[in-house]
Amino acid sequence: MVSSSCWKGYERRVARLLGGSGRQPLSGAAKEIIGNEDFRADTSCIGDCKKHKSLPIMGILKWLEDVERKHKGRKKPKIIVVAKPGWRDKDSLVVLRLGKFIDILKKGGYIK
Repeated sequence: MVSSSCWKGYERRVARLLGGSGRQPLSGAAKEIIGNEDFRADTSCIGDCKKHKSLPIMGILKWLEDVERKHKGRKKPKIIVVAKPGWRDKDSLVVLRLGKFIDILKKGGYIK
């Protein structure tokens, strides 16, 4: 288990790297109404940050599906950012659907 100060700081730093102003602290009813993403609405995408000692693929898939389900109608890319304790923030892995990745590459002019 990772300490709460560790993962909260991680969420804040990742949100800033993605263009946001910080993490989105929510609890209880608010999570049910607007979802449980870790990034504020001003970021370039919607998603959750996860910092775990192990990175099980089925767990990561479930986290991605949860974000996709809760934010189905929103246009921003839905992602999961994962890292192990001790990793530098920019070494984190970003998980998203291949189709969305292709869209991003096309918009950036990297592929046709």
